[in-house]
Amino acid sequence: RFHGRVSLRKAIALSLNTVTVRLMLELGADYVRRYAESLGIELPKVEDYSFALGSYGVRPVELANAYAVFASGGIYAKPYLIGEVRGADGHVIARTGLSERVLIDMVSADRAAQEGSPGSDRIELKTVAHDRRSFKPTPTDLADLFGFDRIEARRVISPQIAYLTTSLLESVVREGTGMRALALGKPCAGKTGTTNDSRDAWFIGYTPDILCAVWVGFDDARPLGSRETGAKAALPIWLRFMKAATKGKPAKGFPIPPGIVFARVDPETGLLASQDQPDAYVEAFVEGTAPAEFAPGVLPAGLPQDISSLDDLSGL
Repeated sequence: RFHGRVSLRKAIALSLNTVTVRLMLELGADYVRRYAESLGIELPKVEDYSFALGSYGVRPVELANAYAVFASGGIYAKPYLIGEVRGADGHVIARTGLSERVLIDMVSADRAAQEGSPGSDRIELKTVAHDRRSFKPTPTDLADLFGFDRIEARRVISPQIAYLTTSLLESVVREGTGMRALALGKPCAGKTGTTNDSRDAWFIGYTPDILCAVWVGFDDARPLGSRETGAKAALPIWLRFMKAATKGKPAKGFPIPPGIVFARVDPETGLLASQDQPDAYVEAFVEGTAPAEFAPGVLPAGLPQDISSLDDLSGL
């Protein structure tokens, strides 16, 4: 189905991939590849515009970590996967060597990432006790804790760009292919994904506090079935996990950083809309990039909407 001229928001919400291809043609394959690398995704160093359609495979941890950049306001942090494995009775089956679960203090991590100072290998961490209820700030030597000289945490995109991306992904849940995620009952953002012949089904989504990536597929890449899309095969798994992970936690929206402004826009042109235009919607912009012109046929507030009455303005 051809949707005509659409906004990037609508294209992402409905998975209209021709729009992402046009965007990549505009930006260039090399730029997109380098941008993906800054988010932790490894792509071949070739001039291949099929990147826009997901022609190269990525690991779930790569994609989860890339989305975590948007969720964290633009900070990239090196992922650590498993602390320990326990049996049903609670005994430890295997341990990787990490004695504690930790959350990066994002303020300290951001400061260290921007300063790049010699002392940035000592970032204030919040130690999470095993009952998951006790949080205690403590200065921890990262080399002792992880066996590395420093934890990799750096700003790769601005808080404003991270928020705009999250805002677009919220539309996927509100009105697009990820609407099943509304059943979480909390603000969330995410994206479905389905490859050709339904060989892979994805859903990656997050709240302000937690992110989860789900991939469904076979090791030998055989098709899942013609109806097994990301929304049908992967999203229900995500939803079941997230309901348990966020149970009892208050619902809260994504924080809006300074430098973001909002404007009512016309869906056909992207220009300013009148206050009473029924199909207009509110769009977020980085300050200084919002449209300044009104859509054709729309007059600024305060001017008469009846064209015949413009004769009264002839003396202006």
